[in-house]
Amino acid sequence: MQLILRRANVSRPSGSWQHEDYDVFDGDREVGRIYRVTDHPDSPWFWGVSFQLTGRKSYAHVTSRDEAKTAFKAEYEAWQNQGD
Repeated sequence: MQLILRRANVSRPSGSWQHEDYDVFDGDREVGRIYRVTDHPDSPWFWGVSFQLTGRKSYAHVTSRDEAKTAFKAEYEAWQNQGD
């Protein structure tokens, strides 16, 4: 599995998005989103694995994009491994 971030304006050309707004893909499948809550430099980051996949709360706010990526990956892997 290789999770890929794509800027929202590329993966969702119509609609509204912020500058620091990313859709997360596992291959061609969109599996969630990571974005800065506001444009302010101290703004927290939101990460969320799609509820349609997990069926549970799978999101949080963190202080950096790297933390968001790490937390997203851990939650996504935990969801994938729940059937093992």
